[in-house]
Amino acid sequence: MARAAVIAVLPVLAVSGALRVPEIYAVAFVQSALGIVFGCGEFAAIPSLVERDQWAHS
Repeated sequence: MARAAVIAVLPVLAVSGALRVPEIYAVAFVQSALGIVFGCGEFAAIPSLVERDQWAHS
């Protein structure tokens, strides 16, 4: 949801005429940071969701 909200900022800025290169860089940075956090959380959650003998298949 947070990543979608960050992406949704771009069209809003474009329509309002406030979209500039620094804003695009900021959105790209935040998007990347949230992707890293999501990836780490997803990787950490797998052992708690999958039985140990099924780790090789997940």
